[in-house]
Amino acid sequence: MKIKQIASALSREKYIHLAKGGAFLLQVLIQETYTVLLWELFNIGFTKDILLDSSGRYLSIKELKVFSKKIAEFLIKDDKKTKKATKKLVEYGDNVLQFIQENNDRPLFLKNAEYFFNLFKNFFAYHVVVKFSADFVLSDQLHSSAKQEINKLYQSLEKAFKKTEQIIPKVSDYMDFLGISWFLPEELLLISNKKKPFVPKSKRAISLIFLSGKRYVLPEKSIKKYCSFLHSLKEKNLAHTKSIIKGQPAYKGYIEGKARVIIDPDKMSLIHDKDIIVVKDIRPEYFPYARKAATIIADEGGALSHAATLAREFHIPCIIGTHKGTKLIADGDVITVDANKGEVSIIR
Repeated sequence: MKIKQIASALSREKYIHLAKGGAFLLQVLIQETYTVLLWELFNIGFTKDILLDSSGRYLSIKELKVFSKKIAEFLIKDDKKTKKATKKLVEYGDNVLQFIQENNDRPLFLKNAEYFFNLFKNFFAYHVVVKFSADFVLSDQLHSSAKQEINKLYQSLEKAFKKTEQIIPKVSDYMDFLGISWFLPEELLLISNKKKPFVPKSKRAISLIFLSGKRYVLPEKSIKKYCSFLHSLKEKNLAHTKSIIKGQPAYKGYIEGKARVIIDPDKMSLIHDKDIIVVKDIRPEYFPYARKAATIIADEGGALSHAATLAREFHIPCIIGTHKGTKLIADGDVITVDANKGEVSIIR
């Protein structure tokens, strides 16, 4: 399939910018999980995954909504399924960490590369199930008659997620340490089987598109030259009306006032009481400062993110996952934050 045909097929849907790029090998394993392993484990997954070198991962909004709804409903119907999913997440996470500890040089890793790839993909599959089902539960789209079951489900998911949330960054650091971040899995397997020598790779300007059951490796130059849809995808997803920014409510409330945009996490200490803060995300070490805020608007995160956890704990109106709040809201803008609907309006 040619690049223009790929672009044409993809352009029929809208996409959400799910995550920034990172270790190339890690992102490929994640793509394989979304598009292959989830189908094998749960009979539902994603048929499209766009990994752009320049901006990160995109998933179909339609497919994400269907997946989150079905997984959440699947878990809430049977407490045993929830326990199994959370138990699997923690077990696979522990096994990933154990592998990293026991295979702390490249020869040891290469000897067991295929095992590690399968191990990480199974971990990430349950990570996705827990994360997206929790996001759906928090969105209040499940029937109100199931409130007790919803709260119980959410608490189980949150507990498991917190135990494993640092594993993906640790895997990324591990790949960087071994010098394997910019390989494809199949390239490392050839080296592992001694069919090719290990030759270090530097950062690769390529993008990976999964479509119609096949992965396409596209040079970034080709995308810029032949595919305006893919090249401008990030900008198109940011091109909502500037006056209204949408995200996911993490804790409900309504407030109007001046925005305090904080790009540098180290400046969290400058937060004043009752500030309306606009941030990319909030790390646990900044909780003592961020808890003073009147409202939190975060670019990143889902229902189990640190910003959402802080907001629920201290009853702070909060909207997460705006993807663009820090880009579209200027420091000092007067805004209204409707955390009941997940909407921020820029007044002036």
